[in-house]
Amino acid sequence: MEYPSLEAESYWKRTRIVFIDSLGESIKADIEEGILARTIQIISGLGILPRPTIQQIKKAAYSSDANPVLFLLHLYRLIKTTENMVDSTGVTKQYFSVNDRLVLSALAHLMIWQTLYELDMFLPTFSEHDVQVTASQVPKGKQRKKLYSSPYLEPQPVITSKIWSKLDKYKRLKKLEKTSQFTLKGPCPQSVSESRETVLKIVPLDMLDILEFMAVHGNPLAALPNVHKLPQIKMWIKHKNGFQLNQNIKVMLLKKSCAESDYQIANPRYGDQVKQTYRSKVRRAHVDDARDYWSTMCMEYFPHPNFRNVFFAYLPAREEDILAIPGTDFGQF
Repeated sequence: MEYPSLEAESYWKRTRIVFIDSLGESIKADIEEGILARTIQIISGLGILPRPTIQQIKKAAYSSDANPVLFLLHLYRLIKTTENMVDSTGVTKQYFSVNDRLVLSALAHLMIWQTLYELDMFLPTFSEHDVQVTASQVPKGKQRKKLYSSPYLEPQPVITSKIWSKLDKYKRLKKLEKTSQFTLKGPCPQSVSESRETVLKIVPLDMLDILEFMAVHGNPLAALPNVHKLPQIKMWIKHKNGFQLNQNIKVMLLKKSCAESDYQIANPRYGDQVKQTYRSKVRRAHVDDARDYWSTMCMEYFPHPNFRNVFFAYLPAREEDILAIPGTDFGQF
């Protein structure tokens, strides 16, 4: 079996993200016009096969009230009811089909930022005092310890919130001896496997309870199994624990992101800059004339709002209101 290259996989993800981001506006436009052409096109673009029937899409669209998250949830329920969940031996299937993964991946893309925002509200941030001190941070020189004539005269240690936080962190690390590890399965290049392998060393113990609480209160993404293994949530946990990237890695990741997204900035030509400056001056002259004309209307009393709206419907109030098509020469506008 041949696996797609990284370039083809990246292009496939980018095109699907465009479809997912435009799902809400497409459903809203189809409901207003009484059609389903845009929604059907997006479902086909996502790769859902076999495609749901028109009646199923219509039921999901009108039940969601133009909400893409609710639409995907209704569509997921319809797909699960139509698929055969029992094999030939009578055993219920426990795996997710391709359609399930496509719909749930689209749902995760739409709900990931809201989920991270809710997690950030519930989970506290580890303070700087919780970070273990390295050998280079220990001050040089031996500090003299004050001696007492009797050990009973030594003052008792004061238990502060800082010490309690360290004790809590120590208990967490002791309970998390078995760390959650995620490795890319399947025959893939070694570099890809190493780049995608992530070890989740410090996971807040109450994170799973908070995800369960969010799922009960209506967050569909938190109800998915192993949602804490998503790459975005893993990276969020790292930053929550004080993880930072140096400048070299930031530059390398930025170049890689620009290369994968085909992001190019075209340098403007000198002739285009001259034309743009000339056209801007012409537009500003029209705006100045309209403003001078408006000042003659306000000599005795302030005009009615309806008159003001009609006035600026025909005359420009700003440079962006002029929608004239520019000509090819400087004398044409």
